[in-house]
Amino acid sequence: MYKENPKDRAQFNVADSEQIPYVAILAPAEVNAGTVRIKKQVGKDAAGEDRGEEVKMTEVVDYLKEKLRRA
Repeated sequence: MYKENPKDRAQFNVADSEQIPYVAILAPAEVNAGTVRIKKQVGKDAAGEDRGEEVKMTEVVDYLKEKLRRA
């Protein structure tokens, strides 16, 4: 989902309501490192302190394919 001025909570709520299993977080730190943070979307209460995994941008598709294959 693309928005001009995105609000994190609103985007996570959409992911929850649409039952999207993983979200990609691309913040300045990840951009600088050439990575994307992939987080399993389990709802805000269940996530706790889980910040997801940093994955190289070139490996995101393969990473998600593997995760979805195991689901």
